Amino acid sequence: MITVSPEQALALRQLYQQYEAEYETTLKRLNELAPVMTNLRGLIGAFDSEAAGASHREERTPQPPPPVGAMPMRKPQYRAMTVIEAAQQILDQKGTPMHADEIVRAIYEIRSPQGFTAAKRSVVSELIRGTKRGVFRRARGANRFASAREEDPQRRLTRELSANGGRA
Repeated sequence: MITVSPEQALALRQLYQQYEAEYETTLKRLNELAPVMTNLRGLIGAFDSEAAGASHREERTPQPPPPVGAMPMRKPQYRAMTVIEAAQQILDQKGTPMHADEIVRAIYEIRSPQGFTAAKRSVVSELIRGTKRGVFRRARGANRFASAREEDPQRRLTRELSANGGRA
């Protein structure tokens, strides 16, 4: 067991806070630079293709890898949860089906189009996985999901009609 004095503990906490602030600032800056870097890579690729001559114009410029830090941070209330848990909480609170885009914006702090795209791929993948596990269900429309806890309106109407002998 390591023993430290109160002064040493305070110094460690201050050092940690300093590095944490620097980390957050650096990550924010990386997210701001990500679209610029992607655009510059694309422009360089386009210029390189033109310089190679007309015989190579049908070749596509390979897409650059996603920039460092492209995945946005989750909002504080969802950082300790899995994506499935966060989506389930959001859908349960809303009580109605939601489009995947809405769920992405509710979970993540979106600062760039690239960040949104990266987050959406992850969220849709997890929503599909959750659907297979019975946590979510598909709702009417593309990329629309609902909590499996809430009853599908069409099923509810069918059940009510059956219970009332076909009368609404």
